[in-house]
Amino acid sequence: MDPYGNAPGLEEEWAVQAMQFAEQHWQTRHHTPLTPFDDQLYGAFRARFPHLAVDPLDVTELKRPEARVAWRQLLEGVVKELLPDDWNFGTLLRIRDELAYTDDNTVLVPRGQFYCIEVARLRERRRNGSAN
Repeated sequence: MDPYGNAPGLEEEWAVQAMQFAEQHWQTRHHTPLTPFDDQLYGAFRARFPHLAVDPLDVTELKRPEARVAWRQLLEGVVKELLPDDWNFGTLLRIRDELAYTDDNTVLVPRGQFYCIEVARLRERRRNGSAN
C-alpha cells in the first residue's frame, strides 16, 4: 500500500459529505441570518481581497499563485481560529450565486474559503437590496 495514498473509501466518503453540505447550503442560502462571526469573516476576507468579485466568481483569479498564498494566510490565521474543526475540509462552491450546484457551476475549495465567499455574497446581496 502506498503510504501517501488515501484509505479505501475515503474519497467516496468525502464526496458524500461534500454533497450533503452543498444540498443543505442550497436549501438555506437565502434564509441564513448574519452573525458577529460572519462580521469577523467578512472583515478579514475583504481586508485581504477588497476587489474580488464573488458573483460570478472568477475562478482564474481565485487560483492565481499570489491569491493562493493570500488565501492560505487568511485561512491559517483568522479563519482557522474561527472554524477550528473544519476550516480546511474540501467543499463545493458555486461559481454563479443564482445557479444550482452543477458540474459547470462548482469549484472545490477549502470550507473556510467557501464561508468567506458565501458570507460576502449574502452580505453584499442584502446591502444592495437584492432578494436573490
